[in-house]
Amino acid sequence: MRFLILSTLLLLSACATTPGGNVTSESLASSSQLYQQALTAYRSNQLMKAFEAASASLDKNPANARGYELIGLINQRLGRNEAAADAFNKALKLTPDDPGVHNNYGTFLCSQKSYADAQAQYLLAAHSSRNPKPEIAYTNAGLCAKRSGDIDQAKKLFDQAIQQNPGQPTALYQLASISLERNRPVEASTYLDQYLNHAVHTPKTLLLGARIENALGNPAGVESYIQKLRSAFPRSKELAIALALQPMQQKSSPATNRPVAVFDDSWILARDPTHYTLQVSSSPNRDTAEAVAKRLAAPTALYVQAGATNTWYNVIHGDFADINTARNALNALKKADPGSQAWVRNFGVIQKRLQEKVPTL
Repeated sequence: MRFLILSTLLLLSACATTPGGNVTSESLASSSQLYQQALTAYRSNQLMKAFEAASASLDKNPANARGYELIGLINQRLGRNEAAADAFNKALKLTPDDPGVHNNYGTFLCSQKSYADAQAQYLLAAHSSRNPKPEIAYTNAGLCAKRSGDIDQAKKLFDQAIQQNPGQPTALYQLASISLERNRPVEASTYLDQYLNHAVHTPKTLLLGARIENALGNPAGVESYIQKLRSAFPRSKELAIALALQPMQQKSSPATNRPVAVFDDSWILARDPTHYTLQVSSSPNRDTAEAVAKRLAAPTALYVQAGATNTWYNVIHGDFADINTARNALNALKKADPGSQAWVRNFGVIQKRLQEKVPTL
């Protein structure tokens, strides 16, 4: 797993220096110059040169928090973990509310599998009034949570990232990936579309797109992504993986021949009534409704209501927190199935009708 580029966050610490009592203006200027040399060397992966320049910068001004932060990053790259932790803590003593230091220290702690401590640092960075881009800290926190295996927490953090910045590309990519892993390809397609509103395709996003189309049962869509990989990234490992994709089939229950993921009334009644779903079909024929349900990924529900003259079998798909997300999912569904007559519905309305035994038309 890769974290966001840390050099961007070093810039957040640009004001993190407090002159010592006996530091002259000449020493401050020299310290700043040496720090810039160290930062340039670090970004060029000249780690020992960077370490020497950063150490010299601190000799000129021992209260330079940026210098300690950079020493921490260098030691982290060199595998000197105790020295890295010590340097980050010294930086934080000098500048306790610096979002860049909190974020970089969080990334170090996550690399050491100190996941709880890492999350605490990321959240301090995200909540800092000095942080102009809290979505970066939330995204890094999400990546760390995902690395720890806590996918639910990772999703919450990625959601917080896009609340701060709806165009945060790493968070959108991760949300699409998580949705696909949870067998929600329509939702995954929605997140990928949002990603493309703010960023361009990479080999990873093209492969993800191919996997989503495969999960939607759309071979033409898979082929389209493969052609894009061939054209833009012909030697990528992602192209080889995409070419090896096998058409996905819905898993069925032997007893009912219905997809295992199809839920019933109890699932619908447990949804947040302010959320939205897609009404995919409403039919008086049970076989027709079940055939529709078999083509959909989780979460899909089939519920029955008795009308005045017919019994109606209704298929709904998805659980979306707001109407715009539901509409985006509807567009993705209709893109995958142009003949779909699906529409957006509110869970609260469906729940009320279920409880009142009112037929859905």
